[in-house]
Amino acid sequence: MSIMINYDLKTLYNNSLENSDNDEIDVLLNTLKNNKIIINGAGSAGQHISSVLNKFGIKTEAFVDNTKTGNIMKSNIYEYNIYNQLNEKEYIIILASNFLPVIEDMDKIVPDSFVKLNGYYLNKILSFKSCLNNYYKDKELNMEECFGCRADMAKCPAFKLYSRKIKENTLKPGYSVNLDTGGGGKLNDFTYCITTKCTLKCKHCIIKAPFVQQKNVPFEKIKNDLNLVSENVTFIDRFGIMGGELFLHPQIKEILEFVLQIKNFGFIQIYTNGNFIPSNMEDILPLLKDKRISLNISDYGENINKKLYENTIKFCKILDNNNISYNKLSTKTWFDLDNFEHKNLSPEVKKNTFEKCQFTNCITMYDGIIYRCAYQMGGILTDKLKPIDIITEKDLKEKNIKLLDQFYLTTYIEACNHCNIQLENVPIVPAAIQILKE
Repeated sequence: MSIMINYDLKTLYNNSLENSDNDEIDVLLNTLKNNKIIINGAGSAGQHISSVLNKFGIKTEAFVDNTKTGNIMKSNIYEYNIYNQLNEKEYIIILASNFLPVIEDMDKIVPDSFVKLNGYYLNKILSFKSCLNNYYKDKELNMEECFGCRADMAKCPAFKLYSRKIKENTLKPGYSVNLDTGGGGKLNDFTYCITTKCTLKCKHCIIKAPFVQQKNVPFEKIKNDLNLVSENVTFIDRFGIMGGELFLHPQIKEILEFVLQIKNFGFIQIYTNGNFIPSNMEDILPLLKDKRISLNISDYGENINKKLYENTIKFCKILDNNNISYNKLSTKTWFDLDNFEHKNLSPEVKKNTFEKCQFTNCITMYDGIIYRCAYQMGGILTDKLKPIDIITEKDLKEKNIKLLDQFYLTTYIEACNHCNIQLENVPIVPAAIQILKE
């Protein structure tokens, strides 16, 4: 059966933000229903797309992935050579990843004789439609699905609606929900790094934790920093807490209690590898049950020390026994972003690099300084990058919300000139490779 389809999914997604019930989406769904679907990529993004398709009555025939075998979600996983055995007129191939550089690499591998759809945008289109339906039916947001859907979840209008619904009685006076701007201030996604101490020594750590001073930011400093941020934003839909390993901070309980009472912060996402169980875990558990908190555990599996991974399993068991939900992020590979070598890129290339980079939503504060991305933070902390394109505590005190808006809307930073994301084939390495003792 010949497939007649030529969707500009990026444009369709942008149009769907204005009207999630537009006819083009219905045409797309009907086309998918009338053809056999293969998802290229059996990771979290591919599985999420399959799950969303299933909600619309669309079956996944198979997954294709050279790094996995067996079957998932009742569908077999095949290697890339399966394409040589298929009739290209019967199938639509969905290229599944949350990161555009990976999509571009997949596009080169799958034969051009097949109809290929960009799963990055397809995922957003169908997930937004599904989540919006759930929102209006008063169903709770499934944060695990958010992670499968997109890295920049705070840009999703459905996520914003849920975030503001959960805090609707604590918004600043005169605030109105504007899905395009974030309501007044445009910055609505923010992370604080509370410690550079970690149980692991990852060679490709994005903040270069093994190579910087091992330090817990004092609790009073964290409070002052976040109060200052809160005064200079309208509403933060997604607030992240990260390390290092955040549970190594001796005052993690007090930090969580403090963040939960900030009136213009919505969902709170905390990131851990689960390798360390604090002595006061029983006091922390009630806080983790708060419906605003999303606990995310990086599962590095056999990539890390066996004893540490056993701690992760034990950590998850404690959560299970206390009926605390969490998202287990199966992370087996990372991008190798390089060691900050200068690449002499043109402004146009830097702009293109920044636009497709999945880390541009990672505005991160650490000890009084706001960085545009975590990679930039690692470069500055190791003196590999100059301390530019940042916001200091002094800057925030002297200026106002417009400063953060300008920071959020920048089109590139100098750190882009030292990053591998601009490469045609971004190097991929096993996640959490440890630095061995000499």
